[in-house]
Amino acid sequence: MAAAPGRILVAPRRAGFAAQQSAYDEAFKTRNAPPSAPCDSMNPHPGAGPSPVIFDPSLRIGLPEIDRQHSELIDELNRLIADAHGSVSSETLVDVLSSLGRELAEHFRFEESLFGRLGMHHEEVDAHVAAHEEILSQYVELNLDLMNKLRRLSRAEILSMVRQWVTGHIVSYDLRMRGLLAN
Repeated sequence: MAAAPGRILVAPRRAGFAAQQSAYDEAFKTRNAPPSAPCDSMNPHPGAGPSPVIFDPSLRIGLPEIDRQHSELIDELNRLIADAHGSVSSETLVDVLSSLGRELAEHFRFEESLFGRLGMHHEEVDAHVAAHEEILSQYVELNLDLMNKLRRLSRAEILSMVRQWVTGHIVSYDLRMRGLLAN
């Protein structure tokens, strides 16, 4: 099935996502996976809203194109953080969610094109691709829920989802590619 220009097709959720995550983690027990990097910090000023995410060296993979894409994804996340007092239907939120799906899909395709060249084990590849599919599935569900008003989501819930899609995925999966570059 072909997608219309600007539309994203997402495969249905794959069964066994948790099992694939576990296999992925197991595959890295014998590798030098980096420790979780500090992707952002809690704001020490209650009521001031969340702090922006800083794309610092701890989040760099070492592949310039991947690092550039990660920086752009974090910039989108920071646009949402900066508009913390906007409504769920604010222009910024709509704009960020619109571009974020496209950027995530393109980024994931690019990453997946590198897995074989990096020498990733098939278990690692399967789990990483499953994580990409899960994020895109959640993205589609969020947009459908917002369009059809199926769930009443707070801005904080949406921000938490986007933060997990971007920084959570970088820390949980993408930083592990750094170890493959050293080999």
